[in-house]
Amino acid sequence: MEAILPVFIAILLAETGGRTQGRGHDLQLRFNAAGVILGALGLTTLVSLVVAGIGGAMIASLISFDARSLLAGLALLLAGAPMVVRARPTGEVNAKSAFGAGLKGFAPLQFGDASQFIVFAMAARTGQIAFAVGAGAAATIIAVAVPVIMGREWPGDFPLSASRRIAALLLIAAGCWMIVTALRLI
Repeated sequence: MEAILPVFIAILLAETGGRTQGRGHDLQLRFNAAGVILGALGLTTLVSLVVAGIGGAMIASLISFDARSLLAGLALLLAGAPMVVRARPTGEVNAKSAFGAGLKGFAPLQFGDASQFIVFAMAARTGQIAFAVGAGAAATIIAVAVPVIMGREWPGDFPLSASRRIAALLLIAAGCWMIVTALRLI
């Protein structure tokens, strides 16, 4: 249970104004099929995070708790650092159906991204694979559901770039704190 809230919050912050949100919004504007788009997102996210959770479980027995805490801190730091700059726009996805476009569009964004690294590190740190994967998948789907459901009204008056920078600072601060405590500098 200790993995649920940290993973959920970290991934929700990491997805703020990111490429996955942008891709979901673009697909919704093109196909107007929110359920199908979120289904494709859910499938790609679940596969990506299950791989991360299994990898985290495999490495957990090989390293000490302090090393796992250091890994989690690095995951948060590396999730927040690129968020300080503006997110790159997503390219066009060629597919005839919303589900196919969702699979082709979300799969490259899910493998090797910050969310996958956070789940990997937290599954290794806590040993709670199912909770880390479930919380990560829920946070990713919720983060992308907002622009998909809002459609043309997103982001509207919401200050997305400022929110992205605040989320970046929170992730960087949490990552630095975990790194400092893992290295026993405090």
